[in-house]
Amino acid sequence: MRKIVRNLIKISPVLVLGGVLFSLIYLVPRIVKISEIVCESQFGPCEDDIKNKLSDFADLSLYGAKDKANGYLSDRPSISKFAMRFLFPDKLKVELIQSKPKSALYNGRGQFALIDKQGLVLSYQAETLLPYINIEDSPPSVGEKVEGDLAFALRILEYMNNLFGAKEGKVEDSGVVFKLAGRG
Repeated sequence: MRKIVRNLIKISPVLVLGGVLFSLIYLVPRIVKISEIVCESQFGPCEDDIKNKLSDFADLSLYGAKDKANGYLSDRPSISKFAMRFLFPDKLKVELIQSKPKSALYNGRGQFALIDKQGLVLSYQAETLLPYINIEDSPPSVGEKVEGDLAFALRILEYMNNLFGAKEGKVEDSGVVFKLAGRG
């Protein structure tokens, strides 16, 4: 009987430590409530639409806020990487790496599809200062990739913009015509 008691006394600190670690790792993130979510990207504060959506996840537990933010940020093609960390006592800090558009597609209906260097459509905007190509068809949807001849035309547009200041191109027949800066 004494041997059993001695063995229990020897392993009780291990059991207590295990219980404390379990509660720190599993229970605390489910109990702690987040009051504010702070968001920053490599360009400074996050865009308003991202900040507003992330603020919807405040007042959730740490676990719930991280889970919801992870789902939202993973679905945005304009965000290439992100990290989240807890700031004591009740904040969650989100740090983003956003893809930067390099060019655009314009179909003449008032919306520019902004394209990153991998050819992924990041978003649509009513206007842009980026070089763009006029196309007849609708551009791909947000999150889809520009493929084939159109992707090749966008790469050429990027070079033409860097070398000659070309801001606009148009797909005609089986080629692309560029409008150079300062020329009609």
